[in-house]
Amino acid sequence: MQLNFRYTHPQDIQNIQRDMNHSWQEYLLYMYETLAKSGALISSAGVALMITFAVVLLVFPVIKNCDQDGNCSYRSTAPPQLQSIVQPGFLAISLLVISAGVVALRFGRWQERNQANNKL
Repeated sequence: MQLNFRYTHPQDIQNIQRDMNHSWQEYLLYMYETLAKSGALISSAGVALMITFAVVLLVFPVIKNCDQDGNCSYRSTAPPQLQSIVQPGFLAISLLVISAGVVALRFGRWQERNQANNKL
């Protein structure tokens, strides 16, 4: 097996490097755009979780029971399948999902802008 090497002109090498750099920048721009779109979908899922929380709270209200000592307990009238939704942790998770989506969206858009400015 014989390898053929040929001399390339320095201008050709610069053109190849420029083309590789250009395609790399396009790839990064595409990845940032995908990140921004994914962030929007993630935050939409978080909003759906929060809406589910609110609907379950409105349909199945929480009952407050207090004794003479002033100690109160809260009980949801939701069926056992929906008891896990009427928890503070569920609300916290939905807020975290929304914020993670917004962070991904904003970071992706910020990087897209930076990439576009660097092209100029």
